[in-house]
Amino acid sequence: MGEPTLRPAPRYDAFISYARSRDGALAAALHAELERFAGSWWRSRRLRVFHDLASLPASAGLRESLERSLARSEWFVLLASPESARSRWVGHEVDWWLANRSTDRILIAVTGGTLRWDGGTDALSPSLAAAFAEEPHWIDLRPYAGTTGRPLLGDIVADLAAPILGVDKDTLVGEHLRRRRGATRTLIAAVVVLILLAVTAVGGAVIARNQAREAERQAAVATARQLQALADVSLPTDPRTALGLSLAAHRIDPGDESDRGVYRTLASTPYVSTLSAHRKPVTATAFASAQRLLALGDDDGAVSVWDLADPARPRLRHGPADLGIGVVSALAFESGGTVLAVGGVTDPAQSRAVSRVALWDVAQPFAVGHRVLPALTGRLTALTFLPGRPMLAGTLVEPYPAKPSLHLWGTPSVAQARPSGAPAVSADGDPMALAATGDGRHLVMGSSQGDGTTIAGSVTLWAVDDAGTPRRIAAAQLGPVASVAVSGDGHTVAAGGQDRTGAGSITLFDITDRKRVRRMDTAFGSRPDPVAGVALSPDGRLLAEAGGRSLRLWDVHDRNDPIAVDTPGEAHQDDVRTVVFAGDGGILVTGSADTTGIVWDAHGRTAPDAAGTVTLRPRGTPADPWWASAEGKMLRGVLGAPGTVTSYRVRALPSPDGRLIVTTDLDGQAVLWQTGPDGRSRQLPVPADRLSAVTWAAFDPGFHLLITAGAERAQLWDVTDPSRPAPLGPAMTGVVPPAAFSADGRLLVIDGVDEDDGNGVLTSTVTVYDLTDPGRPRQLSRIDGTRETLVKSLALSPDSATLAVADSSDTRLYDLSDLSAPVRLAKSLPKTADPVAFTPDGRTLAGVSRQTLVLWNVEDPRDPRPLGTPLPLAYEGEASTITVTRDSRRVSVTTPVPGPADDLGVQSWDMSRLVRLRAEAPESACTMTDAASSGAVEWRRYLDTPETVRLCPGP
Repeated sequence: MGEPTLRPAPRYDAFISYARSRDGALAAALHAELERFAGSWWRSRRLRVFHDLASLPASAGLRESLERSLARSEWFVLLASPESARSRWVGHEVDWWLANRSTDRILIAVTGGTLRWDGGTDALSPSLAAAFAEEPHWIDLRPYAGTTGRPLLGDIVADLAAPILGVDKDTLVGEHLRRRRGATRTLIAAVVVLILLAVTAVGGAVIARNQAREAERQAAVATARQLQALADVSLPTDPRTALGLSLAAHRIDPGDESDRGVYRTLASTPYVSTLSAHRKPVTATAFASAQRLLALGDDDGAVSVWDLADPARPRLRHGPADLGIGVVSALAFESGGTVLAVGGVTDPAQSRAVSRVALWDVAQPFAVGHRVLPALTGRLTALTFLPGRPMLAGTLVEPYPAKPSLHLWGTPSVAQARPSGAPAVSADGDPMALAATGDGRHLVMGSSQGDGTTIAGSVTLWAVDDAGTPRRIAAAQLGPVASVAVSGDGHTVAAGGQDRTGAGSITLFDITDRKRVRRMDTAFGSRPDPVAGVALSPDGRLLAEAGGRSLRLWDVHDRNDPIAVDTPGEAHQDDVRTVVFAGDGGILVTGSADTTGIVWDAHGRTAPDAAGTVTLRPRGTPADPWWASAEGKMLRGVLGAPGTVTSYRVRALPSPDGRLIVTTDLDGQAVLWQTGPDGRSRQLPVPADRLSAVTWAAFDPGFHLLITAGAERAQLWDVTDPSRPAPLGPAMTGVVPPAAFSADGRLLVIDGVDEDDGNGVLTSTVTVYDLTDPGRPRQLSRIDGTRETLVKSLALSPDSATLAVADSSDTRLYDLSDLSAPVRLAKSLPKTADPVAFTPDGRTLAGVSRQTLVLWNVEDPRDPRPLGTPLPLAYEGEASTITVTRDSRRVSVTTPVPGPADDLGVQSWDMSRLVRLRAEAPESACTMTDAASSGAVEWRRYLDTPETVRLCPGP
């Protein structure tokens, strides 16, 4: 067979350059409409346009791939905005074009900022503005930028398509309209022909009808696939539109493929709903857990109150109401959830700012249920109620030379609220954030200060006595602080803001000892821009970090080792200014300068539910009656599932059916045991020399093979007659645990001896064997790899098409479709290590790392996606096995418990919700999110039809 023919690299009519943070949705819409403008029904794509998210392969080296694509492009289309002018990647693309192409082939579409050739433009970089001898032709797309969802561009696309095609705009638009009318006439003519055929020949009509149905089916499949591809592209920046596109794909072509598409989209984003009642940037948020009420405040002085009893269908209860107290700078609910405190500032940028606090009984309309407290000179920055006490606290930045201050008000009721003593002066800089401990006895203040050359800040702990008098008791210095949060147990403080270099930073503090504020380990966070807000979930396990346009979640169950988990992405169109956990911590709300709030599922809708923990203390050998007890049967169940035993630390290993048990001792002696109908086990009379020098063992899923390993050797045994295990062929040498059998027992994967290259780097080889003839294992392939840690676990998917190789840092996936040439898939799974196991349905990979269980959606192993947040393990120590029940509904982790008793801890989770979500993905997307809350959404720009597509059932 000859060498495969390589396809030539594609050439592009145009290359779209844009700032992804601002114009991701607009670029995707422009790409789709530009390619098919004035296309015919038989050739819908008239132009080939490069768009990075749609055109780059997943494994591409970004810089090199972009330059190759630029070299193959005829025109350069720039979506110009202040963000693109500052973008490093857009700048690189522009510089390449100016160095290698003519400015005559640059088309400019302005999406933001100003474009003036008499100076002062902020939409173009200086190098590009200087490259034009005179003002070039440009089009204005600013009305389409920053809208929710994907814009419908219409005939304005002709302004760009015309020069690329070399025709004038009027001719192109006319051709576009003629072809659409022609397609309609063709359809009408086809219908007429079908009618005539039906009249003249019934048999011909049946054939024609079947052909038409097949054509319609294929068109529906193609359209649905295009919509799902657009959903994948838009998901990071516009999850609501992505969910709607996936639902539209399912509506057009219902079936397994579109079901999987909806599930993949739904499982990949925690998006729930959008709160869009405000017209100005959202500046503050507050949540009342008891009433499930959310408050939003904005730059225009308006406040709205939302009922989040159903987070996917938020109901506007009040407002937005203009309180008449200025820009809303702070919001806080009292613990009962009926009184909302609103801080407002007039002329906040002026030296004589005036602040007011309004108390509102939200059980009544604002007009009759509020009271405004006496005005304060200065800028109010934060408010918080003290839980369990009728008291409100606030921080004020006062004009120089006055000092910043901490104010308290007694709030037995709205009508009786009054100042509680004199304000306390703060000597720690300008107070910007305030939070109360759960007992209501202490306040935590975050401050910032600087003299123009240095920046600094502090976290200060204050005690509040019964009379409502605050007293400063401890402080810690760090960079400027913009936000603080206190854990539900009152022991941990999270402070977000900047480090002393100006980069975004988060620091955790321990305030268990109320006499000091102790910094935990080091600051974390990696964003270049300041952290605008932080929030801790009520159980203190999750931390939300807001800044720029994005939200990031951290698992902080280990306070000294925070773990970054995957984020919702940049769904907001402008900076996120505030973040708050709602209810029990399962819901998270962000407020943004784009005038919206977004509700998120903080735990992940795919997260399994805890199903309990149990500590087992195995007694004696498997002949002991304990092994026949309920606990013993449980242990056999969690240790004996196929493909899950990944560690030599487990000394007793049952076969998958539980009828055999192999044990190993510290001297390397293996013993076989057989379990009878009564659950009792007896030792089989196997000569000791048969199973010596063994440190690790595993049964195959078919129950008739046993592999033992030790001393860099592995031996396969036929245990069809367990009392007489027979060696199958010579021992394999140069191999070490772990190993894994395929579900059908036809493949064996085993690790090789790791070799040190002398520089501390380990090189190991994983080998794949064919066990069709177990006596003569045939080597199919070898997977060479260089890593700094040992291979700890191997797992084969049920269809044997994917291999997971885990070490102590991450897991790498390999495509085994061609067993003679495994291919490493580009995306590894971070924070997923020893051990790992596929669920029996092959859709999920479970792994343990850093004392957490992590789950991945691997339906498409080329694009694995995390499922929910990491789940903390109850037992300390290195986990030894992961077991998944045959219906994929329960996952268990077994961990040796440190101590002399050799106990084993078993922790289980119920994954029924995940299984149900897969089975009912379209229905779940309709009930769990507001993607189709309007009932009917027009998708004309995607379907090229005025038809309205109903995405979800309902009136």
